[in-house]
Amino acid sequence: MLIAIEFIDFACNQILNHGWSPDAVIGFTKRQVDWKNKQMVSTKTLYNYIDLDLLTVRKIDLPMKTKPNTKKKRIRKKP
Repeated sequence: MLIAIEFIDFACNQILNHGWSPDAVIGFTKRQVDWKNKQMVSTKTLYNYIDLDLLTVRKIDLPMKTKPNTKKKRIRKKP
């Protein structure tokens, strides 16, 4: 069950249509007087909702979540 539906809708709109990160949405709404008395979720909860596919936002919509691993795997040989 999702809480803070109005906030979730706002966050999804900003992420999908304006390229904001979940952190940017949280930071923006915390500074706005309009959101002061409304329900919001934490950054961690927002990322959890995205990871669990509970929102219209997917991991692919977040540039930092889809960044490829550039480190080479190193296999150690036993002597």
